[in-house]
Amino acid sequence: MMKAPAVICLSLTVALLAAACSTTRVLADGEYLLNKNTVVAKGGDKTFSAKDLAGYVSQKPNGSFLGLRPQVALYNLNGSFWKKMGTPPVVYDSTLVDASITNMLSRLEYIGYYGSRITGETSFHGKKANVTYNVELGRRYPISSIVYDLPERGEIAADFCRDTSRVSIRPGDYLSEETLEQETIRSASVLRNRGYYDFSRNNYFFVADTLSRPGFAALTYSVREYTRTESEEDAKPIRKFYIHDVSITREESLKFRNKLLTDLNGILPGHLYRETVVDNTYSRLTSIPAFNNVNIELTQVDTNLVDCRIDLTHAQLQGVKVDFEASVNSTGLIGLSPQLTYFHQNAFHGGERFNLGLMGNFQFKPKTSTRATELGVTASVLFPRLLGLPGRRFLGPSVPQTNLNASFSYQNRPEYTRNVLSFSLGYTGSIRNRYYYQVYPLQISRVYVPRLDDDFVNRIYNNPSFVNLFTSHIDVGFSGDITYTTSRSAVPKQNYHYIRLGVDTGGNLISLFNRWLPELNEYSTLHKFLGVRYTQFVKGEITMGKTVFFGKNDQQSLAVRLQGGVGYGYGNSDNIPFEKQFWAGGASSLRGWQARAVGPGTADMRNYFEIANQTGNMKLEANIEYRFPIVSIINGAVFVDAGNVWNIPREYEYNNGGVFHFNTLGQSIAVDYGIGIRADLSFILARIDAGFQLHNPIYTEDPWLLPIRKMFKEGLFAIHFGIGYPF
Repeated sequence: MMKAPAVICLSLTVALLAAACSTTRVLADGEYLLNKNTVVAKGGDKTFSAKDLAGYVSQKPNGSFLGLRPQVALYNLNGSFWKKMGTPPVVYDSTLVDASITNMLSRLEYIGYYGSRITGETSFHGKKANVTYNVELGRRYPISSIVYDLPERGEIAADFCRDTSRVSIRPGDYLSEETLEQETIRSASVLRNRGYYDFSRNNYFFVADTLSRPGFAALTYSVREYTRTESEEDAKPIRKFYIHDVSITREESLKFRNKLLTDLNGILPGHLYRETVVDNTYSRLTSIPAFNNVNIELTQVDTNLVDCRIDLTHAQLQGVKVDFEASVNSTGLIGLSPQLTYFHQNAFHGGERFNLGLMGNFQFKPKTSTRATELGVTASVLFPRLLGLPGRRFLGPSVPQTNLNASFSYQNRPEYTRNVLSFSLGYTGSIRNRYYYQVYPLQISRVYVPRLDDDFVNRIYNNPSFVNLFTSHIDVGFSGDITYTTSRSAVPKQNYHYIRLGVDTGGNLISLFNRWLPELNEYSTLHKFLGVRYTQFVKGEITMGKTVFFGKNDQQSLAVRLQGGVGYGYGNSDNIPFEKQFWAGGASSLRGWQARAVGPGTADMRNYFEIANQTGNMKLEANIEYRFPIVSIINGAVFVDAGNVWNIPREYEYNNGGVFHFNTLGQSIAVDYGIGIRADLSFILARIDAGFQLHNPIYTEDPWLLPIRKMFKEGLFAIHFGIGYPF
């Protein structure tokens, strides 16, 4: 029988498709739906694209997906509810064509096309209007020469000349207001960083002579002692400034050690004013979670002195955060993953963030004895400094932070009971607000297995490397990752991309002392450390993602993610630890499956486990998701996921279906598709996704599950609830 959430999702999809053909039904006589804008340009070189002008068109059509306009289709359905859910059709307005032409002409002149011409042509097809803007690009003027006109008083001329090798405009470049403005921003920033506190881009003036040599522009580049909003009578010497008095104030209710603040502050009395020092100080202080607002105010108190006042406003220092994920699949297996975290952002009066978290992971089938339970507690302290070194030792905008973590996890499944105790010491930080790194030179995990079900032991007895995964052991090693990203927002609203590289190793340092370590037993050459076998492995991962926003007001987006990873056990291990292995499925992976229910490869579901627990030491995954608004804070999504986990041939030759081979890669890829609903609350995003299996590798004879009825009949789908975007 078809589950209720799936019925709702399917019904909504069918309704949208059925209504998509009637996007003009509600238009009155004489009204036309704006269907398409096209910009066609003649002339120009490879640096110019007609698409660059599209953003200056005043009236844009409704957003579409695969040629359909689902929001307009909803609006056209009968009933006020559907009108609230949808978006009214954009009705063609001829006056806005003229406004668009004006906007585009202004833009063309700004980027250096002088005397351009644009005409607008509208064609009507039924009740739809298509507008074509024909652009005839104007003349461009190469810069033939640049003459600098600089003040004679003070040091400004000498400091400016020291920077002329980095001036961004050169003879031969085309003249444009855009490039001149970019140069003033760059040059003014350089000079403010050399002490000129009150200097700005408004002190720059340009004169272009296009008459002396027809077709070319002779440019005079001037720095004046007055701004563009002033006259020559207002001229005054451009001076260097020095820091006079510095004060740091904060709310009296906030108990905070002053030494940390002085270590992070680089604005010091008697020093030359430098803009980068002010910016770096701001970045350092805002990185402390205890401060909600940092305001640095500079005030001129003499002809060449400025006072600095730093005001700090504290954030909410304590609170509780709740996360929750849930899923259900066609077999009736329910998964619940609640997490409760208490935080204190000034635990030891030095901006330390303390977290205490409780988590649970419960899987069960109602009215049966099938269930698995995982309970965990974590505690961490993030120090806003590198322990042992003052922040003043670091000159950039960020100071490395120290992270101490400890956790305990209790896992009880039908097949076994495991306890995992972990500790790690690491350092985190950023470089240029784009690169973020975590380095953990010390991480220790002690895994204790007090119970193994006898039937489970008998089932895995002939698989020695698998048996080793479920014995007590200890991991001592190193891990680290580095991420490049263009956005750190929890719910980004602009285009962004990222790439993350990670490495995890264990046992290598301990292996240097093997000659002094006892062997596991008289039948084994493996060694023990602190009374149990230690693991030795290396694991690497890479994740790449990109999200592009488009459509009206950038309300639609397309998100893509690629993942890959491989782990390898050697020396004192014939496999990587079970807790380090890769898995797929769930709310943020292959959403047509329950978590850990995919793979490895084309192998059948392991009969070792009563509840799916499929893992591998290699993973490949790709995800793509189209996101679009529905009404108010409610958004929709359509997605496709593909991937799987595999084992490495050397270790699992007994199970060829689960082993990675290039010649069987295609048939071993699991694929699903689905739809989702999101509630965007700005600070948090809640979502429900319904995923349907499209290609299931374990059906080797007929893996493509194309008929919808087949998926529902055989229960090849899953429903997931989660917090935040899946990627």
